[in-house]
This record gives sequence, C-alpha cells and structure tokens, in this order.
Amino acid sequence: MARRRRRGANRSRVDARRRRRHRASQGRVGARRRAGGGGASRRVGIPPAAGWVRFWRSASWAEPAAAGAKEIWIEANSINDAAEEIIGFLKGANTGDVIYFHGWDGLGASPVLRAVVERLTRPSSASASTPGKGGGTRMEEAGVDKVIHVDCSQWRNKRALQRAIAEELKLPQRVLAIFDEQDEEDDYDGVDQGSRGVIPRVKGAIFNELSSCTFLVVFHNGSGSYIDLWECGVPLIGVMSKKVLWTTSQGRFHIRPEQGMMKESAGSSDVAISARPARGTDDFWRHLLHIWAEEVAGLCPGHKNSMSPKVVLGCLLYRALRHEEYDIDWATHAANYWVCDGGILPVSGDAIINGGASAWDTCDALHRNMNLEFDNNAAEFIKILLLDGEEWRRTSNRWVSATHQKFETEIRVPPQATSFFYTATGQASASTTDDGNNAAVATVMLELEDSMFGHSDDGSNLQVLHLCYCTFSFSSPPFRRCRKLRFLLLHQCKDKDGAPVAAAAETSAANQDLGSSAACCFQKSLWVLELSHTEWHWLLSEETLVQMDELRELHLKGVGFIKRLTNKCYGKNSQSSTLLLPNLTKLRLILETGVEDDIDEVDLSFSSILNTVQLINGTKDTKVVERISLRGCTQMKNLHLRGPFQGVVELDLSGTQIETLDLSTALDDYVRIKRLFLLGCEKLRAILWPQDECIDLDVVLIDTTNHAEWSDMEGNSSKHEDHRPRNIICVRDARLFRSLKPVRISVGVCVEISSTRASQGINSSTRGDRGQQLTRRHANLYNTDHGIISTFKESSEASGMTWWMWPCPHIPTEPEGSHCYIGIQDQPPTELLLQSTIQENRATTLPAFVSWDARTLHLHDSLSITSIPGPIHPTMQTDYYFSLVNLMWCRLERCPNMEGSVFTAPPKDWDFYIFEYLETFWASQLLKARYIWDWSETGFRPEYDSFKDLVFLHLDCCPRLVHVLPLYDLNSKGCQSLETLEIVRCGELREVFPSDASGQPRKFYKLKRVHLYDLPKLQRICGRRMLAPNLETVKVRGCWGLKRLPAVGRRPRPAKEEEEAQALPEVDCEKDWWDGLEWDGEDAGHLPSHYRKRHSAYYKETQLRSSVLSYVFAYVFVTTVSSSGFQGNGACEPAAFISDFT
Repeated sequence: MARRRRRGANRSRVDARRRRRHRASQGRVGARRRAGGGGASRRVGIPPAAGWVRFWRSASWAEPAAAGAKEIWIEANSINDAAEEIIGFLKGANTGDVIYFHGWDGLGASPVLRAVVERLTRPSSASASTPGKGGGTRMEEAGVDKVIHVDCSQWRNKRALQRAIAEELKLPQRVLAIFDEQDEEDDYDGVDQGSRGVIPRVKGAIFNELSSCTFLVVFHNGSGSYIDLWECGVPLIGVMSKKVLWTTSQGRFHIRPEQGMMKESAGSSDVAISARPARGTDDFWRHLLHIWAEEVAGLCPGHKNSMSPKVVLGCLLYRALRHEEYDIDWATHAANYWVCDGGILPVSGDAIINGGASAWDTCDALHRNMNLEFDNNAAEFIKILLLDGEEWRRTSNRWVSATHQKFETEIRVPPQATSFFYTATGQASASTTDDGNNAAVATVMLELEDSMFGHSDDGSNLQVLHLCYCTFSFSSPPFRRCRKLRFLLLHQCKDKDGAPVAAAAETSAANQDLGSSAACCFQKSLWVLELSHTEWHWLLSEETLVQMDELRELHLKGVGFIKRLTNKCYGKNSQSSTLLLPNLTKLRLILETGVEDDIDEVDLSFSSILNTVQLINGTKDTKVVERISLRGCTQMKNLHLRGPFQGVVELDLSGTQIETLDLSTALDDYVRIKRLFLLGCEKLRAILWPQDECIDLDVVLIDTTNHAEWSDMEGNSSKHEDHRPRNIICVRDARLFRSLKPVRISVGVCVEISSTRASQGINSSTRGDRGQQLTRRHANLYNTDHGIISTFKESSEASGMTWWMWPCPHIPTEPEGSHCYIGIQDQPPTELLLQSTIQENRATTLPAFVSWDARTLHLHDSLSITSIPGPIHPTMQTDYYFSLVNLMWCRLERCPNMEGSVFTAPPKDWDFYIFEYLETFWASQLLKARYIWDWSETGFRPEYDSFKDLVFLHLDCCPRLVHVLPLYDLNSKGCQSLETLEIVRCGELREVFPSDASGQPRKFYKLKRVHLYDLPKLQRICGRRMLAPNLETVKVRGCWGLKRLPAVGRRPRPAKEEEEAQALPEVDCEKDWWDGLEWDGEDAGHLPSHYRKRHSAYYKETQLRSSVLSYVFAYVFVTTVSSSGFQGNGACEPAAFISDFT
C-alpha cells in the first residue's frame, strides 16, 4: 500500500510539472500564434516592403483550412528565433506526435531544425550556472531522453533512411552489417536503388531500442513525400513523449505561399508549423536565399574547393532567367550550361579536358542536389532579389535570351554575351483554302542574319548557343566566327539553301568551303553538341568530327542519317589510325517517329573515358539496331536502352564497368539476341531480361573474375558464324546465376564460378582452349585421390579405420562444342555473415542451361546454392527448368546450405526420363541435405531408363542424409549399371534405395564393390531383399543396424576347391556384426557360405562404435595431407575440417 501511494504521488508531481511547462509554453508562444478552431488558421500581418513584398501582393496569402494537420504560425526574424519558438512549442502538452515545419514559405526549414538539435543537445544554462550540478542538456527540459537527428536531404530510399536511424542510435555492428549484406543481395537481384525498402529485422532492433525511452526524431526528408517512420521501426502511435519533427529538404528551391501548399507538404502530420517574419524586407528574404545556397553547397562535400553559395546562386539565377518557351531540357543540360558559359565557374578548356574535370564534377553534383523544376513565381522571386545587386546584374547581362515574335525586329547578340538562347518561331495568319475553309496555322521559321553574331575577325565571347526554329545557311552559318563556342544546340533548324539530303551529304566542294569557314568554331573548343531534328550532314561527317577532339557530349535526336555517324564516329579514320572523338564521355541517341532511320549498328568501341550511353527508340520500328558494341569502354557505367530494340542480335560490353545490364524493356515482347559478350566486366551484378521470355543464345562469353585482355579478342559476329566456339562463363559469385535463369545455350558451355583471386579469367591467349583447360585441370585434380588414399591407408592401419576406398572417376571427354563443365567455389563467409541469418536468403538457382545442357557438374564450397537446379521460378515454364537429361558426371562438395533434397523434383506430370546418362555421382560434406533425390514433394515417379547408366555412387560426411535414391517398379532399369557403392559417415541414413517392390528382390546385376562405413542407423540397402550376382567386395564398419547382405544367387561350382573360394565375394567386417546377420536360405541364394568373410586383425571387441579415436585420427589425417602440399581438392584448415564431423 505504501509503495502504491508513493507511485501515485510521483505521478501527480509529473502531471503538475507537465501542466506548468504547458502554461509556460503558451505564455511564450500564444501571443504570437494564431490558431483557429478545427485546425483553421489566419496569417500574421506583414508590413509591406519594397521589391519582393510588392511582388507578392498579387499572390494568394489566404491560409488553407487544414482538414488533417493543425496549422500554427510563428513569428520569427532569424533561424535562432524560429528554433527557440519550436523548442518552446515542443515543451507544451498535446503538441502531437508528428510535427511538420514549413519554414518561411518553404525556405530556411532545414537550418532551423539543425539549430533545434544543437540547442537541445548542448548543456542547459541552469546546469551550467549551478555549482556542483552535472552537465544536463535542454532535452530534459523538453521531456525527452534522446534526440535522433536524421538527415536524408540527399534521398536514396527508405532503407538508407532506416540505416541513418540505426547509425544514429549506434546499434551493434552485426545489425549494421545486415544493410550491406541485403544491399548486395539486391544488387544480384537487380533491384534498383529507389525500390529498396526497410529490413524487418532491423526494424525490430530499432523498435526495441526506442520503445522504453522518450525521444525526439528530427528528420530532414528529401523524398518529396510524407514518410511514416513506423515503417523503419520508430514507435510513435499512441505513445507519450515520442515525437518526430521533420521538414522537406531536397536541396531544391521551393517558394510555396499558394493555397494549400503547406497542407500538401505536411502530409499526415499532426501539426504543421510555418514561420512569418515581423519585417518582410527584401534583405530578409535575400538572407534566407543565401542560407538556402549554403545548405545546397553543403550537400556536395566532395567539392568544397570549387563549390560555394555564390556558385549555387549563380546557377539558380541562370535557370531563373530562362523560360519554358526556349525548349530547354534542364535535366540533361543544366550542368553543361553552367560549365560551358564560364561565368559561374571560370575555367579554361585545358583545365577541364586535361585532368581538371572538377568543374564538370562540381556542376553534376550541384545538379543532382538541386531541383530546377520551379514555377514562374519562384523565378520572379529569384530575379527580384538577386538582380537588385550590381554584381549579379552585371553577370546576368552576359546571359541573353530572345524570342522573335515581331519578325521585322533585328536581333543582335551583345559583344559581352557568353550565353545566347534564341527561338525564332511564330505563327503566320491563317489562310483560306479554295473551298472557303481556314487552313491550319503554319509555323514560321525565321532566317538568321549574318550580322547577328558580330563582324570582327575574333568573333565574340559567345560560349553557349541555343537556337530553335531557325533558318540559316549550313554552308556559311552566321556563328562561324564564334571561336570560343563550347555548347551548341540546334533544334528544328533548316538550311536556307534547301539542298537535298543526298546532295548535302556528298557535295565535296561545300565541305571544302566549310573547312575554311564554319570549321573554325569547332576546332579545339566545342564541348557539347546537340542536333535535334536538324539535318546538317556535314556537321557529323568524319571530316568535321576529327576536328572535335575535345567534344565531351553528343546528343542526337530525330536525325535521319544517323547510320553514317554510328558506323564511323568510333571507327578508325580511313587515312590514319586516329580515333574520332577521343574525349567523348556521353552519347545520347533518340530515334523518333517520322524520321527515316536506317541504323543497324552502334559501335562505340575503345573510348577510354566514355561513361554514359543512352539509346532511346521512340519509333514503332523494333528492328532498328542489330549490333551494339561498347567493347573497351573502360569507364562505361551507364547504358540506358529504352523503347523496343528487339532487332538487337549482338551485344558486346566487354571491359566496361556495367553493374546492372537492363534489357527488360529494350528486348520486350520478342527477343532475338543471340550473341552476348561481357568479358572483363568485374562489377557486373545483374542482367535483367524481359519477363516470361526464354532467351536462346548461340554465343556467350562472360568473365567477371578479372579484367581480361579482351582488347585483342575476336568479338565480331561475322567471325562467329562459320565456327561455333565453346561458350565460357567465369564469374566470382554464383549469385550472378540468378540473372541467367531464363537463358538457354544452344551449344556446350564451360562455367567456372570462383571467388578466389587465383582465377585466370579469359584472355586473348586462353580463349581458344579455355574450356579444355578448365576440363583438364579439374579432371586431373582427382588423380591425387590415389595419393590421399594411399597416405590414409598407411596412417590408419593401426586403428582399423577406413574413409573411402576408390577415387572419383575422371571427367568424361566429349567432342568440342558438346561439353558443359560447371565448377563453383564461393568466397568463404565472413564472421558477420555466419552470425547473421542473411545467408538464409543467399539461395541461388542454377540457370536453365545447367538443366538442359550440362554434361559435367562440379559444385564445391558454395554458400549460395541450396538445390539443383533450384526452386522453379514462378514465371518460368517447368519444361525449361528441370531436366538434367544430359548430365554424365557430378561431384558436389562442401555446400553447407544445400538442404532438403539436393536435386529439385520435377512436376508430377513430367514425361521425360531424368538422369538417363548419369554415370558418376560423388557427394561430400553436404551438412544439411536430407535426400539426394526425393519425389514425395511433387508425387513424381521416374520411369524405365532413368538412372540406367549410373556406375559409381559415393557419399561421405552427410550427417542428416535419410536416403539416397528411391527406386520404384516403374523405373525398372534404374541402377542396373551400378558397379561401385560407397557411403561413409552419414549418421542419419536409414536406407540407400527405398523401394516399392513387393516380395521380388531388386536386381543389381553389375554391382561389384560395396563400402559402408559408420552408418549407425542404416537398416537396408534396397528393400528387404536385393540381388547382386556379380558382387566381388563388401567392406562394412560401424553399420550395426544393417542385418542383411545382398544375395549373390547360385554360382557355377568351380572345378577346384581353391578356385571356388576365390570366386566368392569377400566381406571385410566386424565379427560381432557378421554373427548377427539374417539369411534367407539356399532357395533364395542367400547363405553365409556364399561369402568369404574377413575380420580385421586389429579388431577389438570392446572398441566404441563411433569412437573419439576416429575423429582424432581424422584431424591427424587432414593435417598430414595439408602439410604435404595437397590443395587440388580445395582442402580447408584442419580445425575447420574436423568441425564438420564433430
């Protein structure tokens, strides 16, 4: 009772403290906050001021009536004032769980939130002034235990947000490691960055960390939409003193005073706060604009030397001075305008081209962090505030824009102009046709006068030229004297001479004249060129392109003669070996309807700095472009194929830095691609194919193991027609197989998956015989089995212990072009990976061509393969996904995550034979496997010839294995060729070949050798009775549950007694086990006298059946083998090896 009374008194004191805080908060904020009933509000009056305030008199200042969030307005003239007001509000009661801060009409919100965090986390003034008192913070005054500051201004995805929260909470490293592991999984699954969601396990960890404390999350949201932090694990709903204070922070410029804008931004927040200045002068808004520029500059931390608020404001003003009527693609060219103009980032051409690429990088980074899609009101706001200053007004005089709506007006480019945007379109009067109807209004294109760009020999300072709907002489363009021109965009421009296309392309005299006039503006100056619906053939001729050795970007849209360019721009000059456009970093090619494009090849090979290629097909012709080659483009990271490119037959990306090859839309509906070359693509993680499509490939060369010497390789389609080479796939990670699920390969393929750096990869000297090398290397690998066995026997005679008796048979040799070898070795798992459960999701499915085409399969040391060929993909037809009809030789070793049935069961209605040609099967150390083959899941029953050629069957160290292969009456020829059966250390094995035979024994006519070791739960080999008339050797140790040997039947009696003894099969076993066997009698051909028994000379009746001595000896054996230098079998460390058995 006393404890209950004390608890009640404490609760009363807490409630009283909260009421006092609420009253204090109301006293500070209430006088300046105006909140109407039901969430409605009205604005605080702002005295009119010059410039910006006068401009906004025409804008709507009526405050929205919020249906959801309660809207509150605070009066603040600075960042510090707003931060104090918000802290005071947070101390009050009933403030809501989610609070949105809109700033001053969208400006200054993020700096205010940072100031709130700084004030809450620094020592409070009370604790600092009180002697002997600890250093408390203002968090205690605000009633929270933690302040979690999450800055996602540079938005990536919700997973990055969740990671930022986890890092702020300082969660254990094993939890943080899950993000990297899951990101890696998504890389191999081809999940794009924007679609990566939260991780449930981390969500639980965050919830557990925050559920028992009070906190404030300060969130800078760069996504552009409302985010519910509960998705990440932050508990908010219905919990006191757990709050989120957030704002939109995309680095963009947004002034949003219009009706309902704050409500739209606030989303599902409980409260929306907006700030108003007491004195709304231009200086105040200019100060906020400068703070915004500092914030954007801070989003580019890698460019501090070249990035400043002045640069940001210059780029912003450059955008504000351009309007929609100029057809400007800011998403593509913003950074190009800023760099090429030279007035924002003053750089020379040499500084940019010769290693000084910082200007391009700086402007690219700025463009990524600044949204330029703002309306005319925001543009006017920027111009009013910035052009009031002399410096910006003088700078803007160099940026000239003009539209020619009055045709008689003469336009002249000022001498100081560095950028000129001009559109010369207008509408002529509507004419009347013969029948009295009005004709369509025609677009008038104006002719550019020669005097527009000046008359001096030196030309002008013009560096950016953007012309739309103009007519001028292509043979003598008016801007021919602009020797400093860096950026040239021509949209819908026509030749006033009206020369036919063919004539314009072939007239050599015109080309010679151009060489002395127009070419001067392209020599050593032009960096960016875009032609859009402009048929200027000479400009893309080889004679002109060879002079543009500093051209960085080439954009082509709706250009009908594009075939001539793509055949030549990266080909070698007919007179010399000089590479055209050696400094090109980006190519964008857009094919459009209405333009007769006859392009059949895009060959951009061997450009050392090309990093982005965009091919967009906007036409209905799906057969354009048959061959794409980017081979040797060592900086190539981005290949964008959009629109139908079903005509592509060959794709060569060898030597590029491509991570995800997206062909899902480019090859949609119908896939014709036959040749794929991805040699030296070390960063390749995923290939995305069209859904529900089977990809039939003739030639496949993939190597991600190292940067192969692909430069001298023959990758041409014409060189692969007559002779069909061996297909080769060498990858570091078996998870890349996920991208090859729908692939079918028409000829043999050699596959090697190995994460080890020792992998040789594919190069010009080894490509021809690479498949033979791999096959020979792995075939000879098992010759050392003989040495292991002899070493083992010499060391184990004293203990009577035996491991395996017969080596794995060699890989069968096959004719060239009909052999499929697959070898897989994963990278060893890290400690963090072993501790986490992410590895459970690392399952990799072998692709379809393994099922159909594999002759030999060697799978070892793989963490990602869970079954063969794997779970049937829901979008794939089953007949594409399970067959293995051609498999002849199979060896599986050390695959700890292979569980359940090693081989996936086919569907019940499968009507093909399976494993018809399998001769050798070897399985070792499959720690989780329960069955090698099992048909119970689907109800399938193999028939007749399935498994008829199986000769050699070996299994060892599969501790959970229950059975190997069910043999049913329908499969009458199954295992009829079996000669060797060896099973070692499979502690859960109960029966080798479960059978449904009723009464009649299963016949194994060719079985000669049987070795069974340490199988304590084994009860039968095949049913109750089995017949093996040609049995020669049986060796049994530690199989105390096995009560019957195979019957050998009645054999012809030899002439001599010694020959009769030699003809009997020898049984090497423990004496106690032999004495306990059961026999069927003479009529069944099953008697002890039909065998020649042999007991070990070292047999001891008191020896343990699974003795500790055997494990100790295993360690000694592996140590001996490792010290002898044997590595061919991928031998692991002795301690790790012995742990698999203990």
